[in-house]
Amino acid sequence: MSGPKKYFGYALYAAAVFVLLLYLLFPAEAVKNRLEQTLARAFPGLRIAVGTVSPAFPPGLRLTDVAVTYQGMALTTVDRMTVWPGWRTLLMKKAVAFRVTALEGSTAGAIRWDNSGLMTARGRIADIRLALLPVLRDLAEADLSGTLDGTFSLTADPADGLSGETTFHVSDCVLVPSSLPVDIDQLRFETVTVAAALENRRALIRESVFRGPDLNADITGELRFENPLPASDISLDIHVTPHRVLLAKLSQTLPAGLLNGPGNDGDGFHLIVTGRWEAPRVAFGGLR
Repeated sequence: MSGPKKYFGYALYAAAVFVLLLYLLFPAEAVKNRLEQTLARAFPGLRIAVGTVSPAFPPGLRLTDVAVTYQGMALTTVDRMTVWPGWRTLLMKKAVAFRVTALEGSTAGAIRWDNSGLMTARGRIADIRLALLPVLRDLAEADLSGTLDGTFSLTADPADGLSGETTFHVSDCVLVPSSLPVDIDQLRFETVTVAAALENRRALIRESVFRGPDLNADITGELRFENPLPASDISLDIHVTPHRVLLAKLSQTLPAGLLNGPGNDGDGFHLIVTGRWEAPRVAFGGLR
């Protein structure tokens, strides 16, 4: 071997040795502890526990057994997650760009901070599978499937805590309830669009639009999260327009006065839901 081939062989050998040493000498425990501590300081109340950390290629981190909780509430558990810093991070002061693959989808965005301790995060999520988010299953008391896309912004202020906004869309959503007072195996929605704001433990639902072959629904209101989640307080205004097949089932099960009582407009009916999530109070068409 001579000439360029020889030098190419040396370079390939050196690269292989470097990669091997990187894996063997990678300070996994120190990186894991630093990552958990940094996120805890940045977002008070948010806790991310990581099982293992290892280097990934392209340059990044591969995390396993990632558990995410907020003020004691379990949000999700991810078996495997890969995080890559954005290349533009090198040109940003007090900021970091990132891209994460998890839950069979991806999240990309940037985190910025200043000397006062104020930190903001903005990004976009794509192709996240609802079935892999246990917090949604617990809240809905139903099995969920569908694909989630959207945008988010979060602000962590040392004085005011965590706040943020999100707009997201779900396509091909299927909800399989654990129990309902009517004979319904599942509800299908072709599209779901939600716009919401977060203020610490309070979520304000500004708009949520459900459109599907079984029914259409529009929901506004707020949730005040408690631990455990079933103890959360809710106040929701729901307008439901069932389509023909579902309406026939409701008519067989529910009293006619509830579907046609005061507050109903002939094109669907209203529900007002208040109280605790685990034992809500429901008003049909203005009747309690």
